[in-house]
Amino acid sequence: MPNLEDDLPDVLAAIRKAGCKTALDAAGTGGDMQPLDRILPHLDVYVPSFAEAQHQTGLESPEKIIDAYRDCGAPGLLGVKLGSQGVMLSPEKGRYITVPVVPAPGEVIDTTGAGDSFYAGLLAGLIRGLSIEDAGRLGAAAGACCVTSLGGCTGGRDWPFTAKLAGIA
Repeated sequence: MPNLEDDLPDVLAAIRKAGCKTALDAAGTGGDMQPLDRILPHLDVYVPSFAEAQHQTGLESPEKIIDAYRDCGAPGLLGVKLGSQGVMLSPEKGRYITVPVVPAPGEVIDTTGAGDSFYAGLLAGLIRGLSIEDAGRLGAAAGACCVTSLGGCTGGRDWPFTAKLAGIA
C-alpha cells in the first residue's frame, strides 16, 4: 500500500505511544529498504519471508538480514521465514533462534498462506505470553496445518490441536 508509506512511521509511533504493540507483514517482493528503514524503528515484530528479506536488503544470510534491520533501529522481535527450513527469530541484537518446521498433520495439498499462518500463530503465541521459542513453534504448527488444505485459510485448526502439534500443550 504505497499510499500509506509516507505516513506509516508516524502512525506506528502513535500506536506504540498509546501502549499497543505493532507488527507488519511484507507482501510481494517485500518492497525496498526505503521506506522500510524509517518504519522498522516503530515495529515490535517484523518477520518477512526470505525472498522478501533478500529483495529488501540484497543479503543472503538470515543473520546478516536481521542485522541490517537492527542497523535501521529495529528494536523488537525480528526474523526471516525460511520456508521448508523453518524460521530464524531474533529477540535482540546478536541473538538468533532457529525454529524448525513442524511436520504437517496430513498430506501437503497447497502451500498458499503457510507464511501468513506462521505469522498469525507466532503473534497469537506472543499475545498469550508464550516464550519466543514456543510462539515460534506455534507459528510453525499453524503453517503446517495450513498446507493440508486448498487455499490460504481453510487448513487452520483450533488452539488445542495446534498447540499440541507444536509440542507446547
